[in-house]
Amino acid sequence: YGAASRSYRELEGTGRYGSEARFYQGYIAYAEGDFREAVRILSGVRRAPGTPTADAGYYLAQSLLMTGDYSAAAREARGLLKGGSCPEEYRETDRPKASALYVLGVNDFQNGDYRRAVERLAPATELDSEMGQSALVYSGEAYMRDGDYSAASVLLDRACRMDFSPELSETAHYDYAMAKASGGR
Repeated sequence: YGAASRSYRELEGTGRYGSEARFYQGYIAYAEGDFREAVRILSGVRRAPGTPTADAGYYLAQSLLMTGDYSAAAREARGLLKGGSCPEEYRETDRPKASALYVLGVNDFQNGDYRRAVERLAPATELDSEMGQSALVYSGEAYMRDGDYSAASVLLDRACRMDFSPELSETAHYDYAMAKASGGR
C-alpha cells in the first residue's frame, strides 16, 4: 500500500483527482486497520454518485464502529439506509441494509437498548460472514442481559459453529456456556 499511498498523496491537491485520491488514502488506512486515520481522511471526502467516492460512507461507518464511536457510526449508517452506497465487492450481503442495521444494532447494544439491538441485528445474523457471527454474539449477549437465556443459547450456539474470527468464536463459546448455566435450553 505504501507506493499507492504516495501516488495518491501527489494527486490529492489536484482538482480533477483530489477527492478520489483522498478516498483511496482513506481506504488504505481502513485496509491496514488504522481506523482513526481512515475516519480522519474519509470524513473529508466529497462523495459523488457513480465514482469510487460514493463508497466512502460505508468505510467511514465501519471505521467509526471500529474506533468505538458508536453514535457517529450510527449516524453514518442511517445515511446509508437512506440511499447511501455500499461497495459491491465488499458487501457482506446483496442487501446492504444488513450492514447499516448491524452498525445501528451495535449502537443500541452499547446504549443498553437490548430489545432494539436484537431487532436491528436480525438481518445480519443471517449472514455467513464475520459480521454475521458478530451479530449472533451481540444478539445472544443482548438476550442474556434481558434474562432470556434460551433465546441467547440458540443464537450463541449458531455463533459457536462459525469460525470467521477466533476472538468471536471464543466469546461465543464462553457466552454459550454462561447462557446454558443460567437456564438456557
